[in-house]
Amino acid sequence: MSKTNSMALNSGPVDSASDQNILQFVGFKLGGKDYAFPIDQTREIVELRSITPTPDVPEHIVGVTNLRGQIIPIVDLQRVLTPGAPATPSRHAVVVDVCGQLTGCLVDSVTRVVRLPQSEIQTADDILDQENARSVDGFAKYEGTILIVLDASRVIARC
Repeated sequence: MSKTNSMALNSGPVDSASDQNILQFVGFKLGGKDYAFPIDQTREIVELRSITPTPDVPEHIVGVTNLRGQIIPIVDLQRVLTPGAPATPSRHAVVVDVCGQLTGCLVDSVTRVVRLPQSEIQTADDILDQENARSVDGFAKYEGTILIVLDASRVIARC
């Protein structure tokens, strides 16, 4: 079972023509770094009450949980992004929707909804080679830190 966090994932419609290139993300912390998923790939934020371990799966697949009657896989996002990393002890999950398949991604904490002009996001291809940019869509300077923008479909494809 899980309980849904009250964080609203939609900051409302974009009104003015100047806001047409504003993108929204769900920001979270993981391993001391700031990450984000695009809000349109994010279904909800949950605090997991229980995770049922699943045998014979890679170490980054923690198990499954019951999300309002639907069984969904739970992945340790830190272990997906950094194979061999220690397990994430948190029960906070960002539930992403990739082609209708829900997957819970364990994170240390969820921070906020982030709004950024598209022009402020530097694509990963500009900075990293293709192999190292497998899950990263881009980078942005945000509130004194570097925000790593992930693509949920590419992250889940690595599972």
